[in-house]
Amino acid sequence: MGGRARERACIHHEPDGAVRVTFGADTVRIEPDAQADHTRERADFAAWLLLPVAMRRGVDLLIEGAGSDDTVRNANRLAHIWSQWMPGHFSAVDVAFTRTWSGATPGTAGDLCFYSGGVDSTYGILRRFRAGARQSLLTVHGLEYRHGDRARFADLLEKTRPFAERVAMRRLLVRTDVKDLYRHYRANPKGNDVVHGFVLAAMGFLYAERFGRAVILADHRADQQFAVHPYGTNAVTNPLFSDGVFALCTEGDDVTRAEKSVLLLESQEALESLTFCVDYSARPHNCGRCQKCIRTKAMFFAATGRIPEFCIDKTLAPDCLDAFDLSVTTQRTYFLDLHSWALRSGRLDQIPGLQAVYERHFPREPRRSLVKRIKRFLRGKK
Repeated sequence: MGGRARERACIHHEPDGAVRVTFGADTVRIEPDAQADHTRERADFAAWLLLPVAMRRGVDLLIEGAGSDDTVRNANRLAHIWSQWMPGHFSAVDVAFTRTWSGATPGTAGDLCFYSGGVDSTYGILRRFRAGARQSLLTVHGLEYRHGDRARFADLLEKTRPFAERVAMRRLLVRTDVKDLYRHYRANPKGNDVVHGFVLAAMGFLYAERFGRAVILADHRADQQFAVHPYGTNAVTNPLFSDGVFALCTEGDDVTRAEKSVLLLESQEALESLTFCVDYSARPHNCGRCQKCIRTKAMFFAATGRIPEFCIDKTLAPDCLDAFDLSVTTQRTYFLDLHSWALRSGRLDQIPGLQAVYERHFPREPRRSLVKRIKRFLRGKK
């Protein structure tokens, strides 16, 4: 340990199958729906679950349970990276377990893919299905849907059920209130979700003994990750979610979100399952008026020439692109992708206001006249 204060984490397996993790005075509850599947022997998941809080508080983490040496090395490296990326918000801390496990073998039940119903996960899972992948799905209740909102989450499951049954051998569900803990310590900086990768890794590692690996579908193409940095799931930190046998693997970082619409348009089940609205009152349906709905409609039209029937409001109003807040790096990246696709497809003029918004926010630098450039050169300036 590094001379800092140290907090002990304990894992309790409840009679009803729930997992309760205590960390100092704090408690996180996890409710897997398939009791026989989640691990009771390995505690690596707790390292990923609690690391954002430990980094935020600047305390070392000692977990009562068995973890691998790889998990310790990778967790410590993750903490160092995030402390370098966000100094003042996160601190480098040390992680340790009271016991060490070794000699485990990969699970035999195929891949476990995270599925939310959004564009990224739906695209990635559909592409894997068409390639013949052997996969099950894991949907986490407590991220996009409040962990206490069972009715709306049930609506999500029903909306996405036909697609899930089509592309996967099995669908697992897990419910957790960990975001309440992150919110309490302000683990996420304002306007940037950097901890969702830790949640997904923790939930996936609950099933490390059954499946070969967990698969997360990328939000951004690899080059776009530089534009949105620091972002919670990325090509640098994702590979560190590994215990040496089971790991979180990333797919789909070879395409942008607009490119994904081309494949999605080929599957009616995929289109009908899509849920991406930021208006919580409309979920799991898509209002068609919030910035994310407008962006998704425009992206589909730019890439394919069609707006599928996945929004309540199916139109693109003349001022619709004003919903983009281009001071936010993720929105700016998606907007530039939208503009690029509209330009290449010849549909730039068919998306109201797109070029005007682009020129307003990304004006071309004026070129100096040849005479002015010669005068500056003669004066020894570039």
